Amino acid sequence: MRFVTGVQTCALPISTLLLAGVHNASRREVAIKILRRSFLAQKTAVERFRREARLAEDLKSPNIPACIAHGVSDDGRPYFAIERFQGPSLVEALEEGPVSLELAGRVARGIGAALRVAHAQDIVHRDVTPANVLLAGEAACDEDIKLLDFGIASVPKTREPKLSQIGRFVGTPAHCAPEQFYGFGIDAKADVYGLASTLYQAVTGSVPYTAPVHELIKAKAGGPPPAPSSLRPGLSPAVDSWLLAPLQPDP
Repeated sequence: MRFVTGVQTCALPISTLLLAGVHNASRREVAIKILRRSFLAQKTAVERFRREARLAEDLKSPNIPACIAHGVSDDGRPYFAIERFQGPSLVEALEEGPVSLELAGRVARGIGAALRVAHAQDIVHRDVTPANVLLAGEAACDEDIKLLDFGIASVPKTREPKLSQIGRFVGTPAHCAPEQFYGFGIDAKADVYGLASTLYQAVTGSVPYTAPVHELIKAKAGGPPPAPSSLRPGLSPAVDSWLLAPLQPDP
């Protein structure tokens, strides 16, 4: 590979993320994803990984880390490298408690901007969660908010072969839209739901629904979650409406 890499790694479901990397040609800091050897024989895993690399290259937005390079390593594993930013994920920031409304607003605008770019190409992220939101630097402006990990994104069949089986669940149960549990009928509204659920947790410190996974389908279809102001006194009715509207069972 054309990089000098560090030793700190983070295991992901089908890949390994090398957190400390420098692209030799540009001298830019990058995060490198490389497929684990154990998945090389799995055609779907390899194609999903390569798809994520192509999406990282095609989706041009200040709120989506840019793809710097991609290819195959010396030992035959596909990899790609994206811009690396210093800063915590939103889920890490929430370990200190709910965030300010100002920061929540920046998250809404920044992730919303990233999703508009994806949705303009009929790409649905399907996993908008606090773990996939990066607060770069001081998170002082909208462009400091980054949407990560298009690894399970849905793309048009005319552009890429379909990799997920119809009726198979893909996503994060606590934040996914109800229709994702059924594995079909998923469109851009699912990402709007995921963003609203993410913002709900950002503002209140709690996920919208706390039911066990096997009961989440019924809970999400049964009605909206508790008003955010019931979990964080002092929030205005406008904030309640802002967060709850996209979380209605049939918005």
